[in-house]
Amino acid sequence: MKKKLYYLFAVVISLLSTSVFSESLIEDASTQKIEPFVDLLIWHAAETNASWGTTISFPGNAIDIVQSTPNFSTEPGIRGGLLYSPNDHTVDTKLYYTYYSTKSNNDISLGLKIVSSLFFSGSYFISGDLFFGGASNWSLAMNMLDFELSHAFHPSNALTLTPKIGLKGATIDQAIQLNWNAIFYQATEKLNNNFTGVGPSYGVNANWNFYKELSLVSDISSALMYGSWRDNDTYTRPASSVTTPTIIKSSSGIQKLGTMMMDYYLGLEWHHHGKSDVAIRLGYEMQYWPNQLRLVAVQQLPTFGDLTFQGIACNFTIAL
Repeated sequence: MKKKLYYLFAVVISLLSTSVFSESLIEDASTQKIEPFVDLLIWHAAETNASWGTTISFPGNAIDIVQSTPNFSTEPGIRGGLLYSPNDHTVDTKLYYTYYSTKSNNDISLGLKIVSSLFFSGSYFISGDLFFGGASNWSLAMNMLDFELSHAFHPSNALTLTPKIGLKGATIDQAIQLNWNAIFYQATEKLNNNFTGVGPSYGVNANWNFYKELSLVSDISSALMYGSWRDNDTYTRPASSVTTPTIIKSSSGIQKLGTMMMDYYLGLEWHHHGKSDVAIRLGYEMQYWPNQLRLVAVQQLPTFGDLTFQGIACNFTIAL
């Protein structure tokens, strides 16, 4: 999975090196501009259809059914790379890498209730087991590599529009550890939902310089990716005085599917022109990954849960 990104990174580095070398043959290095940049991301992740357990309780004469879902913590992430601009700005080249991870820990307290797994291997219909409590540890990690080519247009002195095309590669790995409490024994269920994708990206950036060194910046982009998923679900029940040891495994591999993602950013930028150009940008960003969660659920169909990342993105750029 990770090897595909490494190969993609090597190809992009080669393309970038060729571009830089070619430009250096026709113009002096002093006319070129290389801009390293880094983004600090403070994001929160959310995923639909991500319920992992059902609780049935009987308050009074009623029946209360509750589904437990992950509540991912807000965590920092990082994005960094290089922007190379030739003197005439015919085609700017950008290479950058993004990393973000988060996790969620949830419990179903032990009590007079019936608890069942919502995933295939541990569900009552497959394992035949019901519980009185449970706990989940859900982790998520995203790695993303982007290579972009862009060209800026200036409809007016204050407005700059920059269309862009490129290539995006990404992995999104989700690991779920479930602990089921039946009082007389403890069962476990381990699941993985691992995605790998690569494909073309496109978008446009808008910069409106409304006051001196201050600008309003907006960026909209999308990618159509050739992707694959690898899903595994293993339920383990140990031997006890009332049970025999049981291991139930289910897996699926969804290959060669097209998927997409969308990214939106809106913020303010302060740009200082001096011996070195320095820019600081602060804004809101959201990424949308439809149908990212595809674990097999009780009904033996993929869950198709949409994944979103959103929060603050703080950027620092310096032109060398």
